[in-house]
Amino acid sequence: MKKLTKLSVGIITATLLSISFIQPVHTTFAASIKNEQAEKGSYQNGSKQNKSSWDKSSLSFISENVTCTGISATIKNGQDSQTMQGEVAYEVYWSANGNPKDGEVVYSGVVNVLPSGETQELTYTPDELIDGNYMFKAYQRPGHPGKGELWSDSIKINNEAGLTGKIESQRPFDQFFNSSVNKGTATFTVPEGMDPVEISFTSYAYPEGTVLQEDGKPYEGQTSFDNVTNIYGPGTYTVQVDLPNGYYQADLYIGAQVEKLTQCGHPMDKIIDADYGLNGEPERPLDQYFHSTVDKGTATFTVPDGSNPIEISFTSYAYPEGTVPLEDGNPYDGQTAYDNVTNVYGPGTYIINVDLPENGYFQTDLYIGPEIERLTEAGHPIEKIIDADYGPKTE
Repeated sequence: MKKLTKLSVGIITATLLSISFIQPVHTTFAASIKNEQAEKGSYQNGSKQNKSSWDKSSLSFISENVTCTGISATIKNGQDSQTMQGEVAYEVYWSANGNPKDGEVVYSGVVNVLPSGETQELTYTPDELIDGNYMFKAYQRPGHPGKGELWSDSIKINNEAGLTGKIESQRPFDQFFNSSVNKGTATFTVPEGMDPVEISFTSYAYPEGTVLQEDGKPYEGQTSFDNVTNIYGPGTYTVQVDLPNGYYQADLYIGAQVEKLTQCGHPMDKIIDADYGLNGEPERPLDQYFHSTVDKGTATFTVPDGSNPIEISFTSYAYPEGTVPLEDGNPYDGQTAYDNVTNVYGPGTYIINVDLPENGYFQTDLYIGPEIERLTEAGHPIEKIIDADYGPKTE
């Protein structure tokens, strides 16, 4: 069974607090931008503002968010403002407890030149987002008639929120709940002595034209096809959902139904188990989707415009000694990789080559994902294989 890794960073739970504060703390940060602003009569260091130099831009924070890689805040140049005539700095403040304005700067960045009404997502994506309170601080352009600086709402990070000590100590959840998910069937056990818990099992359909990638990605845009949500006390349960035609993902997770997935999928503090794959035949074969051809040791294919970069492998295989291929290259079992090229390909057309075995018959496979060094009886999964060729090597 294939499992999903939903996040590469820690478990993140955020509460956005709208709090008014009186006195900001100034720090030395993004020096080149801020010094330039000060030299032009900015608000910095209490100098008198040179309002005549103001470019008539006016920034404001409109939202804050917690992502699967960190935190972000969206800043906007007002609808009735003029285009910014230069960049400004932003900073991220952190405090273990209390007001982040009284904390320390943990990151610096730049707000790009924004036309009237345009926005930019400011991000902070550390290797580890530690617990505490965070705020984004940005600066107006020189001469702005206001305070010259602006703050986002507070973002509270608590990696352990929502998890009881008993559950947290038993992670990962698939082991804690002794779960398995196989296509549209989930089996799990709520341990003895545990309080009843709300669990959902949902099948998701991918957006039309999506090519399934490793770990069931991309998650963004997957929509609920069928769902079962219930409160489960101690005991063992088997739950079933219908699957969409084509590619599917089936997720078992804590909490109420999530009808549409974002880029991050389900949070790690919610997901229990999952499966993904192909139900029936794909709506359009992958060789047509990638406009691919494979001729002996040469593969040509096109990643369509607008597609996310995707890992693709092209491998030549040698048959076991004495084997003569049948229809469709069978038997697959026992074929071993002879040469391989694996890379991540963005939109565009590519031609790649591999060497063929010196003697006997070959099979060359173009497929999604990392190299598979030895084939089993089933060959490559139907949701992975793009195109192939086989036959005797001839000079």
